Amino acid sequence: MGAIANRILRMICGWLEQTSSEQTAQQYLRNRFQTLAEEHAAVASNPTIRRDLRNAARLMQQIPGMAGWTGVELLSLPDAPRTRPTGADKQAVAEATRWLTQLPNQQLVNRGVVQRDAGARLESVDAAAFAGRQVSPSDALEAMLRHVELRRNACLREFDPPLYSQQDIWLQRHDVSILLSRHARRAQDIRFLNAALKLNDWAIGQRGQQVHPLIGARLVLALAEQEYSILDWSRPCELPSSRPSVTASTRDA
Repeated sequence: MGAIANRILRMICGWLEQTSSEQTAQQYLRNRFQTLAEEHAAVASNPTIRRDLRNAARLMQQIPGMAGWTGVELLSLPDAPRTRPTGADKQAVAEATRWLTQLPNQQLVNRGVVQRDAGARLESVDAAAFAGRQVSPSDALEAMLRHVELRRNACLREFDPPLYSQQDIWLQRHDVSILLSRHARRAQDIRFLNAALKLNDWAIGQRGQQVHPLIGARLVLALAEQEYSILDWSRPCELPSSRPSVTASTRDA
């Protein structure tokens, strides 16, 4: 790793530690989780909301300052994560892989327009790749990273096929944030965590649009994934040679 890359990575590590210590995201995560968990009707009637909150709760149990928090007890935690893929898991990966290979002109992002459901589908393929069951969608992941970094808070606004509901657009954005945080952990690539932090900061800044329980629960999960990923980079923030250097891409997003 070059001297410039080392300096950049140290700066980012310091920023991550500062962000974690300020606990702005953790405070929002805690408060939003509490509010959603107390909306019994919405949680009980929607399995997707309950799934997102349960998954967030499992991560929150492992985050310093949030472990053992009584608010998590408002939801019963699920069983331990499966070690082997189910038939439904394999089918989801197969469908996502087929979708990836059939992208128009092999492009995930074209002139700022992102393929719909890219976050959730890439997550399925990426998780399978790191489990040794699939080829890594590295080109698509890099394309998504460039889109977020270059478009900044104007990213993930247009989709193909189009989306006309703000609720659907926010769900897409949160799915991409979850993908970026998880990939950052798997690949030990801080660039993806940096992009997830930006997406979530922008989302919190638009908290008035996160009122719907479905959107709120997905944002809670995105924030829990972010905070859990930060642990790997801020405890302690070392610079082993195996970690990737930070580079800037200038290709069109």
